[in-house]
Parts: sequence; structure tokens; C-alpha cells
Amino acid sequence: MLLAPLRLGVVQAPSRI
Repeated sequence: MLLAPLRLGVVQAPSRI
């Protein structure tokens, strides 16, 4: 269940910029 939060962080990273 580590890929779930990791994927969300990568998807939210560019979305926040």
C-alpha cells in the first residue's frame, strides 16, 4: 500500500504547480 500514497504524491505534485 505504499504505491497508493506515492502515486498520489506524484500526481498532486505537478497539479499543485
